[in-house]
Amino acid sequence: LDLKDPDLLQVFRRWLPMIFGLATWQVNFLVNTFLLTFLPEGSVTWVSYAYRIQHLPAGLFGVAIGTVALAEYSGIVATERQINRERFQHALKLAGVLTLPAAVLLLVLAVPVVRLVYQHGRFTAQDTVLTAQALALYALGVWPAAATRNCAAGFYAAGDTRTPALVALVVVSVNIMLNLILMRFIGFRSFPVAASFTQLLNFLVLFFLLNRRQPGLGGGRLLRFFAKTLLAAVVAGLVAGLLALGLERLWGVKRFVFQIAEVFIPGGAGVVVYYFFARLLKVGEVNEALRSFLHRRSG
Repeated sequence: LDLKDPDLLQVFRRWLPMIFGLATWQVNFLVNTFLLTFLPEGSVTWVSYAYRIQHLPAGLFGVAIGTVALAEYSGIVATERQINRERFQHALKLAGVLTLPAAVLLLVLAVPVVRLVYQHGRFTAQDTVLTAQALALYALGVWPAAATRNCAAGFYAAGDTRTPALVALVVVSVNIMLNLILMRFIGFRSFPVAASFTQLLNFLVLFFLLNRRQPGLGGGRLLRFFAKTLLAAVVAGLVAGLLALGLERLWGVKRFVFQIAEVFIPGGAGVVVYYFFARLLKVGEVNEALRSFLHRRSG
């Protein structure tokens, strides 16, 4: 092992800032958990349980798209010396197509989802309501979390691992300060509120810096796309929310089979409504997402 090898040194120069950036989020988690212990009993449970559910769509779609984007951007940068605008926007759009409806459905179905997953044994109906409040607030940060990974991949592909790490340090500091301020007024809800806000801040700062380094990555077309995608997701959320409310009044929620139905029937209906409304609004990436899903199922 030659510790003076220039290629090995380059690996460490790029790797260490990434480790530092990831460590800041772990420190943020530990500090927030410590702060939660000063709030009423149950606060740690409500926030941590909600975070676990919220992390599923953010991690599932955000990590997957970000990982593929990093490999693709790296190949493009190696030949063209810059990120391809069309591929960058395509990855952002695909993340939006997948995570915006997931976030809206989590928001409107927060109570049925938490009830189904957690309301057993000592976990009471009151615990369900409070955990669902945290989940609904966490859902607001699902899309920014996924989009942030795509922006960070742009920096990594160019060999810049320091900028995302430094931005993460600033964002985590803002997160902790917001919690120190807001927890006095809204209690445990301050933690999902601060998390969602700082995820959005993280994305905006990284996108601004990346677009400043390579102008032309954003634009009005991208904003119009996200506006149409969000509109389709909101319509789907309204349908899912009304259907869940109707099923709860019709069947009640005491039996486990009804709890399952209250999540999957409105959720499935919301997905179908979202797909057709998105097609009506000419959101092209929704077709690609469906084709990819069907291809994997058939394979």
